[in-house]
Amino acid sequence: MALHRIRRISAPAAECWPPALPAARRSGIESWLTDPGSLTQRLRRSSARFELRLLRQGPARALRDEYPLLGLPQGRKVWRRDVLLVADGVPRVLGHSVCALSALRGPWRLLRHLGVKPVGDAVFTRPQTRRSAMRVKRLSAAHPLLRLARCNGWAREETLWSRRSSFVYGGTPLWVSEGFFLGLSAPEGDEARGSKLPCGSLDGAESERLASREVDKKTWGGPTFSHECDQSHRLAHGNGKTPLFPGMDFV
Repeated sequence: MALHRIRRISAPAAECWPPALPAARRSGIESWLTDPGSLTQRLRRSSARFELRLLRQGPARALRDEYPLLGLPQGRKVWRRDVLLVADGVPRVLGHSVCALSALRGPWRLLRHLGVKPVGDAVFTRPQTRRSAMRVKRLSAAHPLLRLARCNGWAREETLWSRRSSFVYGGTPLWVSEGFFLGLSAPEGDEARGSKLPCGSLDGAESERLASREVDKKTWGGPTFSHECDQSHRLAHGNGKTPLFPGMDFV
């Protein structure tokens, strides 16, 4: 089902990401942030080789500002999934999805068997799914998702353009956030296939420093990743088929 056919709803009052895009327009990445189509399909069209690497899937804590969106108390475990979308061997998008654990026994039960398939496979095929307005934000270097990307060597940028929206099915939201790495503003097609991101693994000391840095209260609050960097680095540079926390996958 095409994304543009999914009905849209207003974002909840707890959603604080501004929809303004002037800076994104200047950076050339606006078309990715506002694209109503499938990111996976767009990356497949603009690259010779596409890969989804599963970094994490299972019970975990959400980011702090996600709890009001889910209607859950702070600190409660949720179903969380982090993936890396790779085109021609280059990391392009970091995907992050959360929903209440109880949803896996109800409307979102098919997420339990998602594996390395895109989340889009679970949302675009249901005509009853409603999507919220797209919210855009430029994450700071202190944000947990950008710290995760930096400590694994997927990105060096100090800020990360991201977008967030919810998919509501059976009255239950699935929140999806996507961070776009440098290089996506390049032309699509053959020219884009040859573009490269500035990347390279950081050493353990730098990873620990980034992971332990206090979260900027003006952006997202959330858990640190000091114990995840080395593991996710190995998984992301391997076959990507093993979840970050074995035994927590829903199969």
